[in-house]
Amino acid sequence: AKQYHSIHISGAARVDGEVLRDALVRSAQRMGAVFLTGDAKLQYHSKRVTGVTVGDDRYAADEVIVCAGVWADELLAPLGIRFKVSVQKAQIIYVQIPEANDIDTWPAVMPPSKEYLLAY
Repeated sequence: AKQYHSIHISGAARVDGEVLRDALVRSAQRMGAVFLTGDAKLQYHSKRVTGVTVGDDRYAADEVIVCAGVWADELLAPLGIRFKVSVQKAQIIYVQIPEANDIDTWPAVMPPSKEYLLAY
């Protein structure tokens, strides 16, 4: 069995995005969702979203939830919607701490700025 670890620091949090995504997909599939892969585009008529296309397949919908992050602006542009999310540049450095398997010993540094440091 795979073990999951987490750490909570007031004012910050850290998750493994890939593990979280996979857990959400599995949960949705257990509730009947179908996971599709491919190039998705919004279908719309008179600036009203009517569904999506994924590859050559079309799916009509009364409502569409856009979860495209920074790519949502490009997806919504044909509708005249300016989605105010932008890319943030990140720098990552990995530092190993010998024998640091116990997350209780992981360091956490919260500088008083927009930058942050995470233990991994």
